[in-house]
Amino acid sequence: MSTVERQLPTGRLTLTVEAARLPAEQLMGFAARANAKRGFLFLSKVLGKHWPATPRAMQAIHADLAAQIPLELPGPTVFIAMAETGIGLGQGVFEAHLRARPAARALFLHSSRYRVGELPFFEFEEAHSHAPRQFLHLSDAAAELFARARSLVLIDDEASTGNTFANLAAACRARYPQIEHVHLAVITNFMGEAASAALSGRFGVPVTLGAALSGQYRSASQPAQAGLVLRCRDFNRQAAQLDN
Repeated sequence: MSTVERQLPTGRLTLTVEAARLPAEQLMGFAARANAKRGFLFLSKVLGKHWPATPRAMQAIHADLAAQIPLELPGPTVFIAMAETGIGLGQGVFEAHLRARPAARALFLHSSRYRVGELPFFEFEEAHSHAPRQFLHLSDAAAELFARARSLVLIDDEASTGNTFANLAAACRARYPQIEHVHLAVITNFMGEAASAALSGRFGVPVTLGAALSGQYRSASQPAQAGLVLRCRDFNRQAAQLDN
């Protein structure tokens, strides 16, 4: 167990690392933001979105998260990535899963914050977000496989409370009650040991979880500076050190 502390313009952030497959400094940086709900961000260094990342680093995290999916997971399996940060990650984990298990029956979907055309959809909530409404659109082919799916793999860069995953799983099971297992795949899991261990009871089906780093955080907030946009300590220095 180790502790990482950062003083940000919006307050002090303390991260307690309980388990890690990679060092925290290889996985994330920290940033401040003007947001009343949470005045900081964990900036992933392996996601390839907010922080420059090499394809090698991204592929490695995709393969690692795919390898943590239980071999005995009942199929067919529907992989769902969370809009919009987790979409590329989810696609990568899905492809890594198929490379390792080419005979697997699986479907990849991602949520959206927008309604798209006349496609059937169902809705769930990401309550902590600036845009809490999420939609999952289903083509006829996707709906056909989903109707036979027995497992869900839900993917995002970070889990803090598990609420959004729980909302999505509940929406899926309400429509497809045959789903019997949920696996969560995240780069960083900040739910803590007790909350992670209680996921199966909370979801109402067996839940497994794979993460590159697990722990908890706490923050001591202070008023955000006027005009604060996004500031990450040592961003340029760290980005310049990326390997080829």
